[in-house]
Amino acid sequence: AVVSTQSTGCMEINNNETMIQTVGGYRGGITIDLDVKSDTYLPTTPQIGFMVYLRSFNETVVLDKNGILVTPGSESFISIEKHKVERLQPRYGTCQNETSMFKLGTVETTRECLQSLWLNISAEYCGCVPWFLIDKLEELGRKEEIEKWISISLDEGEVFNWTAYANGEMDQDTYMCGYTTYVLCEAYVMDKFNNATWLASSPFKTVCKEPCKYEKFVASLDTSDFPVSEEYFNAMMGDFDKNYTYVSQNFLRVH
Repeated sequence: AVVSTQSTGCMEINNNETMIQTVGGYRGGITIDLDVKSDTYLPTTPQIGFMVYLRSFNETVVLDKNGILVTPGSESFISIEKHKVERLQPRYGTCQNETSMFKLGTVETTRECLQSLWLNISAEYCGCVPWFLIDKLEELGRKEEIEKWISISLDEGEVFNWTAYANGEMDQDTYMCGYTTYVLCEAYVMDKFNNATWLASSPFKTVCKEPCKYEKFVASLDTSDFPVSEEYFNAMMGDFDKNYTYVSQNFLRVH
């Protein structure tokens, strides 16, 4: 599925969990060739390529965090391992299980707890909600949380109107952070987030503890040149409608 975001298009693969790998290794997985079309980038663009995010089906992706950058002229091999973690519960340990707003029906990890705290500070101090959070809540049909987050950013005395929202009659600029606003807000929140004294005395004071039992996915990345040579390109990639120079400067392959 292709989802539009304010960072351009986002393609979701296996978002309905119908693809199951039965053979180990990259040959048993999925392979994608991507064209970055470098001539469409602005001269001031700092990076070129794509971000890859690995997630559970019901997990919210927070853009600009925890992604893997893949660049043109490279072949990337991304492997994933699933780890089951169990910790000692109180009175022997300090773990605790809490329901996650980022993973429906699962326990919250430290990373997700920090994401939740981050978004609370963003909404309170920047007066808007990141678009990717609203998109995910809509996908999951979590109306109460949509109302909660949008209400934070409304003017004092203004009441959330679900009918107006559902009919597209609410101006998104009044509650949703545009990309530029989000970047500026993120810099502000980062400054606050790293200030332990401020955080300890703020309304967002919290302790993010590891859950007692959960599953986590660990990814590793290996890369090589792509295509490896002009001879390889001519022999193995003759079905491309681009020449070797264009492909080596614009294409990348991800396994």
